[in-house]
This record gives sequence, C-alpha cells and structure tokens, in this order.
Amino acid sequence: LGTPLLVNRVGWFNKLVQDNVNGFFYNGNNFLECYNKSRYIKQIDCYQSAKPYSIEEMIKSFYKTFEEIVEERKIENVK
Repeated sequence: LGTPLLVNRVGWFNKLVQDNVNGFFYNGNNFLECYNKSRYIKQIDCYQSAKPYSIEEMIKSFYKTFEEIVEERKIENVK
C-alpha cells in the first residue's frame, strides 16, 4: 500500500489508477516520463486508493459472493 501503479489501459488494473494521482498509464513508450512524474505522487493518495482492496475487504467481498452462489443454488434446487 502506498506505491504508485504503472499500468496499461487494458485489463482490470486500469480501473484502479487515477493518472498522476495514484499511478500512471504506460503506453509502451513513456516509462521515463512516468518515472520522472512519480516524485509528485503522494504516498497517502496511493494508500487511500488501495485501502478498499485490502485483504479484509477482499475477504468480505469473497464471502458475500459465496453466500450469493449458495443462495442461487438453493433456489435452483427448489425448482
């Protein structure tokens, strides 16, 4: 937590990054530009943006999803 992300615009991580706030979008040619701008990123902004994805929050999310799956299976079995 607290580390800027360097991601491309393809895939899941691009939804987490706010360009120049908690990371950068890498296009294959702008690594040096991202590196130079990284000194202006605040660690607290990175931490705050990552906090919802902590282990505790992920476990809660998985548990909720599993409960929903179990409930769906119960409904399907009743039919």
